[in-house]
Amino acid sequence: MAKIEWRGDLILNQINTQAMNKLIEIAEGVKDYMKNSMPVEGSGRLYRRPGGRMHRASKEGHPPAQDTEKLHDSISVNWYRSGMKYGKVGSKAKIEDGVERPTTPRTVVVGTSVVNEKTGVPYPDYLETGTSKMKARPYIRPALLVARQLSSGIMSSGIRKNFLVPRSETGQFLPFNQ
Repeated sequence: MAKIEWRGDLILNQINTQAMNKLIEIAEGVKDYMKNSMPVEGSGRLYRRPGGRMHRASKEGHPPAQDTEKLHDSISVNWYRSGMKYGKVGSKAKIEDGVERPTTPRTVVVGTSVVNEKTGVPYPDYLETGTSKMKARPYIRPALLVARQLSSGIMSSGIRKNFLVPRSETGQFLPFNQ
């Protein structure tokens, strides 16, 4: 007797693995967008930093201009079971500035754990949302909009590529649900 056996556990493992790889790909794209949105020099107010160095901030409503490059270099990606306690960071950030590994299965995160060394305050949050003395310099919310575009394209291409089966009578490839 001829038969077809579906191994749901194997298929689900394959789907989960491919979905995680796609989520990591999306998170890397979001990370790149966040970093690339931060200008080396802003177009806002010019002011003197401690030590006499000058810095031109970004305009309100625009992503933060790079000052020490610590925030820029700390933006990282990490995922459940990545083997990394913190996401991989650039040379201007400390290892612990990278985003922490999530503890929830099938989770990918992109972000930063950087804090002000003197106060311990997570200043990226204040840049994103603003304070009573400073207007917001969003860089995460715009990246989320890009993530939506990236995810729909990447996930649908992965589904088309990996989950199409031939239809026997015509040889055409169709999705499983047809």
